[in-house]
Amino acid sequence: MRILVVFGLCLAGCNPCAPEKLSPGQIQAEIDAVAWAGEGATWRMAGSSLQMNSPESDGWALTLVAIRDVEGTSVEEALAAANFPIEVPLSSGESGFATLYPSEGSSLVTEETSGTLEIHGVDGDALYACFEFSAASDDRAVVIADGSVHAELLEFDND
Repeated sequence: MRILVVFGLCLAGCNPCAPEKLSPGQIQAEIDAVAWAGEGATWRMAGSSLQMNSPESDGWALTLVAIRDVEGTSVEEALAAANFPIEVPLSSGESGFATLYPSEGSSLVTEETSGTLEIHGVDGDALYACFEFSAASDDRAVVIADGSVHAELLEFDND
């Protein structure tokens, strides 16, 4: 009976993405069904857009750019309103996009209607988000699933 109760609770609201549980700077996802994880993920505002970056780890680096949410609101305005989660379509660039950089070969970019970035919140210098998308280059395509990130604010030293 206990198994049925737990199973019933999961059907009512289990979410595999929990970026709040990650350590600061940690990013993880499945790339073509293979687990991938990295450290040192950062975020910053670039005008009214948000950009997240991860340094290379296990042969991959990632950039996520959020411009507008699903309702057309700029990400800057959506963050200021703190109406989380903020859902950003990842496509060819109107609202957001992703670029995946393999250690060898050409970079892969999101295609039209290929996925989403969901910003769960900002707490001080930490930004929490989940993502999934497909990306392609001229010679290959990959699927990124179950992505989550606990990015740290990148501050520039103006000295």
